[in-house]
Amino acid sequence: MLAAWAVAETLYEAKRMAVYVSNVSVDYAPMTITLYDILKQIRQALGQMEKLINDDQYKGDHVSLEFGMSNVQTWMREALTNVEDLTCNIDGYKKVEPLKMDVCDRATKLKEVTINALMLVSSFANVIHLQCSEL
Repeated sequence: MLAAWAVAETLYEAKRMAVYVSNVSVDYAPMTITLYDILKQIRQALGQMEKLINDDQYKGDHVSLEFGMSNVQTWMREALTNVEDLTCNIDGYKKVEPLKMDVCDRATKLKEVTINALMLVSSFANVIHLQCSEL
C-alpha cells in the first residue's frame, strides 16, 4: 500500500537526518533530540499502518480500521509539527555555519517527505471513511 510505503520512507529519511546531525557536531544536540521525537512518532504511525494492513481483526471491521487510521494521521501530524519546528528554528543552530545550509536542506527534504506521506495517509483515511459511511 502506497500510504504505508510513504510513512516508511519518511521514517527512513528521519533516521538518516538524525544520524547525520548527531555525527556532524555537538552543537546540534537540541536538534537531535527533536529528531528522535520525530522518529518515535513516525515509527508509531508506521507500526499502526502495518498492523492495519496485516491484522485480520481489521478485515471487515470498518470502525476499528477508521479509528486506527485516525491514529496514524495524528502521529504523522505530530511528526510534521516537529519537523516544521525544526526547520523554523534552524537559525538557533547557527554555531556551525558551514553545516547550516546542509542541515537546513535536509530538514526541508524531511518536511516535504513528511507532508507527502501525511497526504497519502489522509487520502487513504478518507477512502475508509467513505466506505464506512456507505455501510
